[in-house]
Amino acid sequence: MELFDRQIIAATIAQSLTLKLTHSCLQQAPARIRQGDHPIVHSDQGFQYQHRS
Repeated sequence: MELFDRQIIAATIAQSLTLKLTHSCLQQAPARIRQGDHPIVHSDQGFQYQHRS
């Protein structure tokens, strides 16, 4: 979510939290980010966001 105007940058939905779900969401984001932006990914969801991939 863009904190300035609360626009959703990327989102995915699934029945369980998996690496595939996490990757899908993170792969969507670059298409919505403008040149010169410096995004920060914040999540308290656990290992999927800390995984090496």
